[in-house]
Amino acid sequence: MIPVHLQLKNFMSYGEEPVDIDFTGMHTVCLSGENGHGKSALLDAITWALWGETRLGKQNHEQLIRIGADEMAVIFTFEVNGQLYRIRRQRSKRSSGQLWELQQADGIGGWRPLTGTGATDTARSIQQLLRMSYDTFLNSAYLRQGRADEFVRQTANKRKEILGEILDLSRYDELENLARLRSREAHDNAVEAERRANLATAIAAEEPALVDRRVSCLGDIATAAEEQAALTAEWDKARESHHQLKAKQQQAQRIAADLRAVDADMKRVSTERENETKASSNLGELIGQKVEIHQDYDKLVEARSTLDALEIRVAELQAVERQRLNATHEIESERRALAMSLDTERRDLDATRKQIADREAVRQTADRLAPRIADLSGAVDNIPALRTKDIEARERFAELKHQRDVINSKLDAIATRIKNLDNQVEACSVCGSPLPPEKIAGLVDEARADGQDLERQKSAVIREAAELKAGIDRIKADLDTAEVKRSELERVSREMDAAERVLAELPALEQRQSELDRSITVKAGQLERNDYAQEAQKSLADLTVQLAALKGADQELEQTRLLVRRLANAEKRYHDLTHAQATLDATKQRVDGLTAQLSQMSLRRTALHGELDALRGVEDEIKELEGVAERLRVQRQTIADRIAACQQERGRLDESIQRCEKARTDAAAFEADKTLHRRDEELYKQLTGAFGKQGVQALIIENAVPELQADTNLILEKLTDGDLTVQIDTQKLAKTKGAATIETLEILISDHLGTRPLELYSGGESFRVSFALRIALSNLLARRAGARLQTLIIDEGFGTQDAKGREKLVDAINAIKDDFERIIVITHIDELKEAFPSRIDVYKTPEGSQVTITEGGIIG
Repeated sequence: MIPVHLQLKNFMSYGEEPVDIDFTGMHTVCLSGENGHGKSALLDAITWALWGETRLGKQNHEQLIRIGADEMAVIFTFEVNGQLYRIRRQRSKRSSGQLWELQQADGIGGWRPLTGTGATDTARSIQQLLRMSYDTFLNSAYLRQGRADEFVRQTANKRKEILGEILDLSRYDELENLARLRSREAHDNAVEAERRANLATAIAAEEPALVDRRVSCLGDIATAAEEQAALTAEWDKARESHHQLKAKQQQAQRIAADLRAVDADMKRVSTERENETKASSNLGELIGQKVEIHQDYDKLVEARSTLDALEIRVAELQAVERQRLNATHEIESERRALAMSLDTERRDLDATRKQIADREAVRQTADRLAPRIADLSGAVDNIPALRTKDIEARERFAELKHQRDVINSKLDAIATRIKNLDNQVEACSVCGSPLPPEKIAGLVDEARADGQDLERQKSAVIREAAELKAGIDRIKADLDTAEVKRSELERVSREMDAAERVLAELPALEQRQSELDRSITVKAGQLERNDYAQEAQKSLADLTVQLAALKGADQELEQTRLLVRRLANAEKRYHDLTHAQATLDATKQRVDGLTAQLSQMSLRRTALHGELDALRGVEDEIKELEGVAERLRVQRQTIADRIAACQQERGRLDESIQRCEKARTDAAAFEADKTLHRRDEELYKQLTGAFGKQGVQALIIENAVPELQADTNLILEKLTDGDLTVQIDTQKLAKTKGAATIETLEILISDHLGTRPLELYSGGESFRVSFALRIALSNLLARRAGARLQTLIIDEGFGTQDAKGREKLVDAINAIKDDFERIIVITHIDELKEAFPSRIDVYKTPEGSQVTITEGGIIG
């Protein structure tokens, strides 16, 4: 991956105006600027566009947006295998403002989209294109400060551990743990299979005893079946005899039923004859009362005729009474309504007069409030200006506070640097040798002078902040006073509005008072003269005359009704007399016929009694036979229960025998499972060892070391003109006599004088070896990721190097520059900037970080 162009907007310290960096034509470029001005933000923009990760991690994307902005954007163009690609990525605080696109140049000035269906697919496409993850990029293309020394200055065992981390051997630790877990699972499964096999074998051993019990059970079933057949024959014979006796019993029951029917008919006919005889006697007595019955009937007919005429007169009387009552109600209702309306209007008149009297007090209140409102309005109009002054003062106070914090941080850094210089802690970062005393004294004086300037700046900032704080307090007091007056103005204005609404109602109230006076005078006169409901009063007088003419009709009606009720039975007796004269002869004839029927029924009853006596004794025979049948039923049920129990036992034995047969098959299957699980257990044990530290991990390191050694020597040949070579040993003989070799990672350096450990060489030589090893490690990791390392970013802490050390570092970069398409060196040392053919200077402005690009230098 070769950077070609970078554009960013509102990303971290960069502002709204897009910043463009064109890497075209740059080979070795210096990225310089003060700490905190945005150098690292450029690298973060590249990694965020490619992998969505920065120094802040994967999740804190919104924290990358510049403070005060709502969204950020990065466009990064790069080259892979001669083909141009571009990534456009945006992030917004709004959920709808996210964008991540991968595009490929189409060769005619346009771009062809390669973006997946979602962020996950896009990330996968980018990683497949680069053949490098974010972690691989950091450990290969990005030489972070101190990483070279971290490797070479460690013990041999620690070097091996670091190399394992660079080669990402931790995944084999996971495979080792997984294989160990699978081995334990296979062991547990084998133990369980063995337990099940033993259990199935024990079950299968019960089969011979179960077969013997089944044969015995079949014999018991055959014996019980023979006994059941004998009882069945005896049962059939008893059932035939029972059927014959039942037929005789049914015949006797039919005769008894016929006899009961004859007795019932005789009783019915006898009762009917008695009733007819009694009816004939009653008819004779009724005919003897003929004269009296005719007289009562004539009186009843006359009274009913008189009753009809009286009922008509009483109905007229009741109608007149209802009309008179309605007229009385109408008159009283109109009088009450008139009186109630008069009372209501009198109450309204009193209330209206009181409201008119109250308006004068309201008018005085309004006159008092008007000058107060004018006074308060003037004070409230100053609130917006006070608020603007308060905001401006607070913003300036926050800026001063930030300036003070920045100055304090710089003062702390200067104090630490002076302390390190006084203690001679600082050394040349290139060769590692101590700085000379005169150099230390000069650096201390320079640092103290910078500190005095910063202290003066800090004092000025504190004075201005104190004055601003006093001004803010005064503004706050004025605002609080103005807010109190505004609240009072709102309250007084509400009172004034209420008073004006009340005074606006006064004309309507005075008109209402006049109307009520006139209405009350009219209605009081009507009540006094009874001037209401005139038609109802006239109707009441006419109805009173009609009631006098109908007086007494209701008493006559009641007397006539008493007479009709007393003669009520006369009509029935009259009709009964007429019926008796017509039916007396027929009743006598029915009595004679019923007497003849009773004689015939008596003869039939005697004959049935004779037939029933001939069938007596059948019931006893049936009861005796039913006792025999019950005994046979019990014996048959007992035998059936024995057969059912034997059959159930046979079924259980059949199931047990089948279970034994299945258990024999299962035992063989479980034995086979046990063998497979034992084999898996042994296999995973071998894999556990293979994935362990002494297995494939050691083999990978063993295979990687020659590649690392060869790359390091190629780079050293350029750095030292072939004077130095590196030898990396992964094994050495143990000090104990007769012991085997042990794993290690020793670094031996050879020159024209021989081979010695790295620690015995000078600082400059040690630095070249460290630098070559770090570049070789980067190449190794990139190749193992399937990518070619075309871009190198170096941040090796040049600030700790003296002039000679920085010169050696520039020489080292110059020696390897042809191996890379882009080399980006990060520094803030002024004298080192001119050493590079291209330079990107980063500086901070109030609108955000900006860059300038300069061409020219000594490299190249």
